[in-house]
Amino acid sequence: MTKSRRDFLKDLGKIAGGVALVSLAGPFSQIAKAEEKTAEEEQEDFKWEEREKPCDLIEEINDPSIERPYRAFKYKADYRAHISELSFEINTEDLTVRNIVFVDGCDGSTTGVANMADGKDADFIISRLKGLQCNAIKSGSSCPDQLANALEQAVKIIKGTACTHCFFAGNFNSAKCSNLDNFKRA
Repeated sequence: MTKSRRDFLKDLGKIAGGVALVSLAGPFSQIAKAEEKTAEEEQEDFKWEEREKPCDLIEEINDPSIERPYRAFKYKADYRAHISELSFEINTEDLTVRNIVFVDGCDGSTTGVANMADGKDADFIISRLKGLQCNAIKSGSSCPDQLANALEQAVKIIKGTACTHCFFAGNFNSAKCSNLDNFKRA
């Protein structure tokens, strides 16, 4: 029972083809398993714990070159976005914002947000940007949201009202963000 050379090569081809199919099936099964894992292991939202009171993140800048009725502020971001800080000026009469400058962050996005917000009312900007989330880091915040938080604190300083944290925690004696006379009468 001798096989011809032709039969031998046919059998060898079948074996080689089978081996090739089996080796191709391995990566496909791994891809399917990876897709299952990706669906199971979707990134959870960032769990943020407040490290500082919101009113501790903002600082008024006393710059004599800034003409009245503007007041300048610098805000240290709360580490939930790509920016490290931002600065801006607010007109105390109509609450319009100007000269918004982000430090770090995505240059195109932050420059675009700053240009779009320039000259707008602080409450308008806050209403549009508050709560926006950066999908890249799923932190519960974003560079525009940090601007909204900063403006919110600056408006409270200008109006002499306590930040929400100070108000609900009863920190009126240590609240740098409020006109304490408004709360001592209570």
